[in-house]
Amino acid sequence: MQFGFRKKSSTEHALLAIKNFIQTNLCEKKIVVIVKLDISKAFDKVNHELLLKTLEWYGIEPECFRSYLSNRSHRTKSGKEQSSEAYPSSGVPQGSILGPLLFSIFVNDFVSVIRFCSTILYASMPMIRIYMPRSKNLK
Repeated sequence: MQFGFRKKSSTEHALLAIKNFIQTNLCEKKIVVIVKLDISKAFDKVNHELLLKTLEWYGIEPECFRSYLSNRSHRTKSGKEQSSEAYPSSGVPQGSILGPLLFSIFVNDFVSVIRFCSTILYASMPMIRIYMPRSKNLK
């Protein structure tokens, strides 16, 4: 379930989904594990070529986004000091409208590669919810 970057979808909705998941599975005597992943730096790590291939897989023409992602520069300024320009080869532009959307598209497949789990995606903090029947050997 995706909760981040969507209208009428908040942190509260994500927390209620987790609470309901835990209650339901504990009532059914299942083992419940929640794994929280902090991928807050992931915006900077999105591989441009993989993102373009992902867009193409979804039927979106990747060349429309190639120029948007490439040839971007940034520099850091502190007081009167300024760094030289850097040209990142990965990452989605932050502070843009398309950045969060491209990131969501990129991580969307994350949930499909995890078997026997369900996931909650909220912005850059995905949680993996694992549930399994209790073994007779576990008490």
